[in-house]
Amino acid sequence: MKLVLPFLVLVVARVCGVDGAYAHADMYLAGTNDFIGTINFYEGQEAWGVVITGSVSRLRPLATLHVLSFLLVESSAIPTICSTATWSENATTVAGGNGGGDALNQLDNAADLFLDSRNNNVYVADYSNSRIVEWAPGALAGKIVAGGNGNGSASNQLHHPTAVFVDENNNIYIADDGNDRVQKWAKGAMSGQTVIGQHGVGPGNNQFNKCWGLYVDQRGNIYLSDYNNHRVMKWDVGATTGIVVAGGNGNGSNSNQLNFPEGIFVDDSGNIYIADSFNHRIQKVSPNSLNGVTVAGGNGNGPNLNQLGFPGGVAVDRNGYIYVSEWDNNRVVKWHAGATTGMLVASHIPYARGVQFDKTGNLYVVDNVNHRVQKFSINNYCSTAVAKALLKEKQNIPEDAA
Repeated sequence: MKLVLPFLVLVVARVCGVDGAYAHADMYLAGTNDFIGTINFYEGQEAWGVVITGSVSRLRPLATLHVLSFLLVESSAIPTICSTATWSENATTVAGGNGGGDALNQLDNAADLFLDSRNNNVYVADYSNSRIVEWAPGALAGKIVAGGNGNGSASNQLHHPTAVFVDENNNIYIADDGNDRVQKWAKGAMSGQTVIGQHGVGPGNNQFNKCWGLYVDQRGNIYLSDYNNHRVMKWDVGATTGIVVAGGNGNGSNSNQLNFPEGIFVDDSGNIYIADSFNHRIQKVSPNSLNGVTVAGGNGNGPNLNQLGFPGGVAVDRNGYIYVSEWDNNRVVKWHAGATTGMLVASHIPYARGVQFDKTGNLYVVDNVNHRVQKFSINNYCSTAVAKALLKEKQNIPEDAA
């Protein structure tokens, strides 16, 4: 999901030299050596909130100008995160945490979450309660936004939801596992519409057989992990049949196979990242290719950092770093592109499922055993990309200049 987010960015300009009527300076993110680009300051003209009065010749090289700027930039729910980022070892509970139950301050076997980075509301697939519950930041109880009317197949019911996704129009997409369908609930609706699953359970291209992963791209196309058919399907907007975009060649560990796929993530280029659960790996499948490349794990089930243990959730940030929740290892790990081993991000998360980030890089993950969603705060967020976008916007700098 893409949205427009406000960022307040502090930038410093270090004067490099003076050339006639203007001084030119290199721009850096304040407090770092992260180079953004070069800017010119002309006498008497405002640039980035700074006006040079008098002669620019009075500016000495290496003089520092502090610039505070504000811009609305387009960003995704997945932020740009530094390669050296770390997260707090101790989590805070943002949903549930009051034991398993059906009260509004409880969850029961939460299966998945979605984080709306516009407001940090958390949507939880409350599996055993057959409902989707929305929790606002700091709330002591959630609000039912889909289901909650007992197990069933009526349009106002769900039966063991396993995955949830919310688009930019606040439509809620739900993998309604017990009914083998995908439901779409508009904001505030009392019932949902079946958008996938009208043709029964099976291996046909207009069918699927259990779903533990759901993703909706910017165009509204739906990707789902067809668990028992060992494939990922894509359903274009309004389509009555889907197409296989990964797997579909029986369960196995070859590059064109999957083995009970779960969570999925689709980047802006259309690359699909798949939690290939029983192969203990993350597969990356490029557009128009059914063959995947292993980008995390693939060394059998185990606790070592070159291994995964039944990955259930996957997310990818703007730098291409891959984050994986493992329900057998009770942790979240981070893999850099091309790496042969991962790094521990968060641990002690019993039966960890789902993985989401807010716009500042805080991590959210389902703690299934304790019926709650946990938030791990980031310690050192990197926002250089935001500052670069700001400079390009204000000074019309070419892409290759920063």
